[in-house]
Amino acid sequence: MSLPQSQTSGRFSWHWMAVALLLGVGALVRFHDIGGPSLWMDEIWSIEIASGRDHAHDQLPTGILMTEQRDLTSLAGSPPWWRVWSARSDYTYPPLYPLLLRWWMDLFGNGAAAVRSLSAVFCVAAIAAFFDVCRLLHGARLALLGAAMMTLAVAQIDIAQEARCYAMMLFLALACAGAMVRIEARGATKRRLLALAGFLAAMLLTHYLSIGLAVALLVYALIRLRGLDRRGVILALAGGAALALAVWAPSLYWQVRHLPGGTPLFLREADPARHASRTLRRVLGLPGEFLCGEAAAERMFRGQTPGDQILTVFLLLIAVLTLLVPFLRLRRRHDLWLWCLWILGNVGLLTLADAARGTTMAGYLRYTILASPAVYALIATFDWPRRPVLRHALGLAVLAAVALVSADRLAHPAPAKEDWRAAAADLQASAGSDEPIVFFNADPWVAPGMWYMCLHYYWPRCENPWLLLRRPPEGKLLEQLQSRSSMWLVGVDAQTAGPIVFPGWQVQRVFRPTEAVCICRMIRIAQP
Repeated sequence: MSLPQSQTSGRFSWHWMAVALLLGVGALVRFHDIGGPSLWMDEIWSIEIASGRDHAHDQLPTGILMTEQRDLTSLAGSPPWWRVWSARSDYTYPPLYPLLLRWWMDLFGNGAAAVRSLSAVFCVAAIAAFFDVCRLLHGARLALLGAAMMTLAVAQIDIAQEARCYAMMLFLALACAGAMVRIEARGATKRRLLALAGFLAAMLLTHYLSIGLAVALLVYALIRLRGLDRRGVILALAGGAALALAVWAPSLYWQVRHLPGGTPLFLREADPARHASRTLRRVLGLPGEFLCGEAAAERMFRGQTPGDQILTVFLLLIAVLTLLVPFLRLRRRHDLWLWCLWILGNVGLLTLADAARGTTMAGYLRYTILASPAVYALIATFDWPRRPVLRHALGLAVLAAVALVSADRLAHPAPAKEDWRAAAADLQASAGSDEPIVFFNADPWVAPGMWYMCLHYYWPRCENPWLLLRRPPEGKLLEQLQSRSSMWLVGVDAQTAGPIVFPGWQVQRVFRPTEAVCICRMIRIAQP
C-alpha cells in the first residue's frame, strides 16, 4: 500500500491550522455547561477514590442508627495522594486515572466542573491523536473529515463531561495506535518502541476493557509488519503489558478475590429469552450512538413516528457501512485493517462477553466508546470507486447531520443521569432535623453507603440521623425506628419496598433522583 503524501512530509501545512480550529471547537463544545448537570453516582465514586479513601462507603457501619456524619469526598483531611495508588477495593479498577484525578483535584478542587474538566481535556487531546493516526493511514484530507466528526459527535461530548476514566482510556488508545502506525510508516526506533510500550502500559492501567484493544494491536502488528519492526513491536507490547501487570497485580489479585458474586443488577438482561436479538440491536445501534448520542440509539428501533423510521433506516445504513462492508474490502484496502481490528477488540469482545454471561455491556456508551474512533474513520474513508463526485459524499452527509444534532444538544442540554443535587436540596428543605434518613439496598454490588455518599456530597452540613441497611431491621434497631413518627427511605424501589421492609409504615411522598433509586417520606400508622 502506498502511503499518503502527508505521511512523508514533516513540514507545517494547512491541515495543522484546520486541526487547531477543530481543537478550539472541540474544547468549546466539551466545556460548555460542563458543571451544569448534577454529578451521578459513578462520578462521586471517582471523587471518593481519588481522595485516597478507597471504598470507604463500603466500610460504613450497617444496622446502626448514626448521628456522626462521614465526609467521604472532601479533600480536607483526606489521606495523601500516594494512598490512591496502593488502595484496595471490592471492584476491579486500575489506579492511574484516580491518581491523576487526585492531582487535578489538588489544583482545581472537587466540584462538578473541576473533576469533569480532566475528561474534557483528554477528549480534546484525543481529537489530535485521532487526526494523527488517520493522517498516517489515509492522508490529511480524510483525517480532517474523520476528526471533524469526532469533534462534533454527541457521544464524545457526553463522555467528555463525565468524571470517569473512559476519556483518558480513549486518548491513550489512540496514542498507542499513533505509535504503531508511525512504526509501520517510518520504521521502528527506540523512541517509538518506548512510546508504544509506555502508552500501552498507561492504557491498561486506566481500564481493564482496554485489554481487547491491546490484543487487536498485537494482531495488527503480526499482519502488517515484517522483520525487525514486527519483532520490536511485539517486544514493546509485551513489555508494556508486563509493566502494567507488575504495577497492578497485587491490587488486582485482592480485588478479584473480593468481588461480589453474581451479576450487577444494571447489567442483567431484562428479557433473557430475547437476549440474542436485543444484543444484535445494541450492536447495530452503536455507530449511530457514537455519532448522535444515546438518545438516537434509543429511538432507532422504536418506529413510532415517520421521523423515527427515517432515523432507523439511516442509522442501519451507517451500521452496515461500518460494521460489515469494511471487512469485505480488506483485501484491497489495507489501510482499513487497524479500524476493523479496533472494532473487534472492543465491540467484538463485549458482544462475546454478553453472549456468554447474559449481560448488556454493549448497551452502555462508557463501555463501547473505545470503538468510536473506528466508526468515524470508516465513515470518512468510505468512497465509491469510479464515482469521483460521490467519493466523500457519505462522510460529508454524516458530518452535516452530526453538526445539526450537536447544535441541538448544546441548545437543549441532556438531563443529569442522576439528580443527586436536586435530591439533596429536596431533603434539606423537607426533612425535619430529627427525621432519620435510611438507606436500604440488598444488592451486594451497590452498597447503601454509596447513596449516603452521593447525598452527603451535595448536603455536607446534614445533621439528620442516618442508617444503612442490607436487610429489614430487627430487635432493638426496629424498636428505635418504631419510636419515631416519620423517616426518609432511600432505596432501589423504596415506594414499593418501604411498607414491606417496615411493616406498619406507609409512603407519604416520593422523589425519584434516578431511574433506579427513589426517596420516600414514610410515616408510622400502626404498630406491626
